[in-house]
Amino acid sequence: MLWLARTALSSPLHAISLAVGFTILPLLTWLGAAIAALIMLAKGPKDGVSCFVAALIPSIYFAVEGEGQRADFIYLSLTWLIAVVLWWSRSWIWVLGALVVAGAAQHLLFPVVTDQQLTLLVNEVGKLLEELAKQNPEAGVFQAPDPVMYSGMIQFAVMFGALISLMFARMLQAAIYNPGGFQKEFHSIRLPSSFVSLLILVTLLVGLTDGSLNGLIPMMMLPLAIAGISLVHGSIGIKKLGGNWLVLFYISLVLVGSLTLLLLVVFAVLDSAFDFRKRLANKINSDSQ
Repeated sequence: MLWLARTALSSPLHAISLAVGFTILPLLTWLGAAIAALIMLAKGPKDGVSCFVAALIPSIYFAVEGEGQRADFIYLSLTWLIAVVLWWSRSWIWVLGALVVAGAAQHLLFPVVTDQQLTLLVNEVGKLLEELAKQNPEAGVFQAPDPVMYSGMIQFAVMFGALISLMFARMLQAAIYNPGGFQKEFHSIRLPSSFVSLLILVTLLVGLTDGSLNGLIPMMMLPLAIAGISLVHGSIGIKKLGGNWLVLFYISLVLVGSLTLLLLVVFAVLDSAFDFRKRLANKINSDSQ
C-alpha cells in the first residue's frame, strides 16, 4: 500500500482522485477516508480539507438521492474530525476522547439522519425472524428486533471504521516519513485515570436509564478496548515474544470475543492506575543488570 500512499502524496490531484475514487467504490469507502486522512496528517489543513471535501461530494449525493444512505457521509465526516484532532494534538488519547464525544452526538442525531436505512434493516431482520419462527415452532417465540440496539450497532461500526481508517493513514505516514513511529505510538496508548473514571461514570448513568441511551455503552467502551489492545501489543513487544502471541490473541478475539473484550476493558482500567508496561520494562531492565 506504500505505493498508493506515495502516489496520493505526490500531488493534490492524485490525492483527490484516489480519495474520491475509493469513496465511490462499494466497500472501499474506508480506504478513501484513509487517503484523505493521510493528506490531512502529512500536508496539513489546507490540502487535507480540500481532499476531504472532494471525497464528501459523492457521499452527499448518495445521502440526498440514495434513499437515506447517509452512513458514508457520517463515516467520512467522523474520520475527518478525528484526523484534524490527531494532526493538532499528536495524541491518540485526544483522538479517542473526540471519538466518544462525536459518537454521543451521532447517537442523538442518528435516528434522524439514517432513519430510512435503520427502518429497512429492522424490517428485514424482523421478516427473517418471523420466517425462522414458522420453520422452527418448537424454538418458541422470536423477540422482535430492537431499533435502539441496531442503531447502536451501526453507530459503533461507523465509529470503529473511522478509527481504523485513521490508524491506517497514520501507519502509512509513519512508514514513509518515520518507520516504526506508528508502532511506538500504538504500543504506548494508556488512558489517564480521569478519562477512565469519566467513561465508567457515564456508562453507569446510562445503565440507569430506560434503555433509550443503551447505544452509548459500546461507544464508552471503545477507548478502553483500544487501550487494552495497545496493552497487549506493548507487553508482547517489551518481552519480545514474537508475532505468534499476537496471532493467538486475535484468534481468541474472534472465537471468544465477548470474554476477550471484557478482559481488555478490565486490564485497560487497571493499567490506567498501575501502568503495567512501565513496571514490566523496569522489571526486565533490573533482571538484565
